[in-house]
Amino acid sequence: MAKQSGTARRRDDESVPTRTVDLVFRFVRFAEFEILFILFFVIAFIIFKDLELNMKGAKQECRPLMNNLETISSNDLETMGAWTRQIEQRKVAKVGD
Repeated sequence: MAKQSGTARRRDDESVPTRTVDLVFRFVRFAEFEILFILFFVIAFIIFKDLELNMKGAKQECRPLMNNLETISSNDLETMGAWTRQIEQRKVAKVGD
């Protein structure tokens, strides 16, 4: 007759919650890679969804600024062009020194 291992007898003596916890731990050890794989995709989905929502909010905040750009007069554009030319001249002067 085959000798029974000590763990088989011990399983009968253990309570139902203890056996349940052992079963869960055994399953987690067995399916560790699959659990981590799914967890990776869940976390990535949450992060990218949050980034997408932040980008939509940023676009909505910029709309008033874009609307203001349409009301710039030609005089304002000439002033900005003069500033740009002055900045470029200063850069050239620094490089020449």
